Amino acid sequence: MHISEKDIGQLAKLMNIKVTEQEKRTIRKHIESFLSYVSILKEQDLDDIQPTYSVQPDVQTLREDKIEESLLRKKGLINVPDNKNGFIRVPKIINKNER
Repeated sequence: MHISEKDIGQLAKLMNIKVTEQEKRTIRKHIESFLSYVSILKEQDLDDIQPTYSVQPDVQTLREDKIEESLLRKKGLINVPDNKNGFIRVPKIINKNER
Protein backbone atom coordinates (compact mmCIF):
# COMPACT_ATOMS: atom_id res chain seq x y z
CA MET A 1 0.00 0.00 0.00
CA HIS A 2 1.36 3.39 -0.94
CA ILE A 3 1.13 6.29 1.48
CA SER A 4 1.78 9.75 0.10
CA GLU A 5 3.30 12.69 1.92
CA LYS A 6 -0.07 14.40 1.38
CA ASP A 7 -1.66 11.57 3.41
CA ILE A 8 0.90 12.15 6.15
CA GLY A 9 0.08 15.87 6.07
CA GLN A 10 -3.62 15.09 6.49
CA LEU A 11 -2.87 12.75 9.41
CA ALA A 12 -0.73 15.44 11.03
CA LYS A 13 -3.55 17.94 10.61
CA LEU A 14 -6.05 15.53 12.20
CA MET A 15 -3.64 14.98 15.11
CA ASN A 16 -3.04 18.73 15.36
CA ILE A 17 0.74 18.41 15.06
CA LYS A 18 3.20 20.22 12.83
CA VAL A 19 5.61 18.15 10.74
CA THR A 20 8.33 19.28 8.36
CA GLU A 21 8.71 17.91 4.84
CA GLN A 22 11.65 15.78 6.03
CA GLU A 23 9.55 14.38 8.89
CA LYS A 24 6.75 13.57 6.41
CA ARG A 25 9.18 11.54 4.29
CA THR A 26 10.51 9.71 7.35
CA ILE A 27 7.03 8.98 8.73
CA ARG A 28 5.87 7.78 5.31
CA LYS A 29 8.78 5.32 5.12
CA HIS A 30 8.01 3.98 8.60
CA ILE A 31 4.30 3.54 7.85
CA GLU A 32 4.99 1.82 4.52
CA SER A 33 7.45 -0.52 6.26
CA PHE A 34 4.85 -1.35 8.91
CA LEU A 35 2.12 -1.95 6.31
CA SER A 36 4.49 -4.18 4.34
CA TYR A 37 5.02 -6.30 7.44
CA VAL A 38 1.27 -6.48 8.07
CA SER A 39 0.70 -7.66 4.49
CA ILE A 40 3.17 -10.52 5.11
CA LEU A 41 1.21 -11.49 8.22
CA LYS A 42 -2.06 -11.39 6.30
CA GLU A 43 -0.69 -13.98 3.84
CA GLN A 44 -0.10 -16.57 6.57
CA ASP A 45 -2.42 -19.57 6.83
CA LEU A 46 -3.87 -19.47 10.33
CA ASP A 47 -6.85 -21.77 9.83
CA ASP A 48 -5.53 -24.52 12.13
CA ILE A 49 -4.33 -22.18 14.87
CA GLN A 50 -6.55 -21.55 17.89
CA PRO A 51 -6.93 -17.91 18.97
CA THR A 52 -4.79 -16.88 21.91
CA TYR A 53 -6.55 -14.62 24.34
CA SER A 54 -3.73 -14.48 26.85
CA VAL A 55 -0.24 -15.87 27.14
CA GLN A 56 -0.67 -16.21 30.89
CA PRO A 57 -2.04 -19.39 32.46
CA ASP A 58 -5.73 -19.39 33.33
CA VAL A 59 -4.95 -19.25 37.04
CA GLN A 60 -5.75 -15.99 38.78
CA THR A 61 -3.04 -15.00 41.20
CA LEU A 62 -5.01 -12.56 43.30
CA ARG A 63 -4.24 -12.26 46.96
CA GLU A 64 -6.83 -12.96 49.59
CA ASP A 65 -8.89 -9.87 50.36
CA LYS A 66 -8.41 -9.22 54.03
CA ILE A 67 -8.49 -6.17 56.25
CA GLU A 68 -5.07 -4.99 57.37
CA GLU A 69 -3.80 -2.05 59.34
CA SER A 70 -3.28 0.96 57.09
CA LEU A 71 -0.36 3.37 57.11
CA LEU A 72 -0.82 6.31 59.46
CA ARG A 73 -0.60 9.72 57.80
CA LYS A 74 2.27 10.91 60.03
CA LYS A 75 4.28 7.82 59.25
CA GLY A 76 3.57 8.16 55.54
CA LEU A 77 4.80 11.75 55.44
CA ILE A 78 8.11 11.08 57.22
CA ASN A 79 10.21 10.89 54.03
CA VAL A 80 8.21 13.40 51.98
CA PRO A 81 10.38 16.41 51.13
CA ASP A 82 7.53 18.96 51.29
CA ASN A 83 4.11 18.67 52.91
CA LYS A 84 1.50 21.01 54.30
CA ASN A 85 -1.49 20.21 56.52
CA GLY A 86 -0.96 16.49 56.01
CA PHE A 87 -0.81 16.66 52.21
CA ILE A 88 2.18 16.09 49.94
CA ARG A 89 3.23 19.22 48.05
CA VAL A 90 4.64 18.83 44.57
CA PRO A 91 5.97 21.39 42.07
CA LYS A 92 3.46 22.94 39.69
CA ILE A 93 3.90 21.46 36.22
CA ILE A 94 0.92 22.86 34.29
CA ASN A 95 0.54 26.56 33.58
CA LYS A 96 -2.90 28.08 33.09
CA ASN A 97 -1.91 29.17 29.57
CA GLU A 98 -1.11 25.58 28.54
CA ARG A 99 -4.64 24.20 29.08
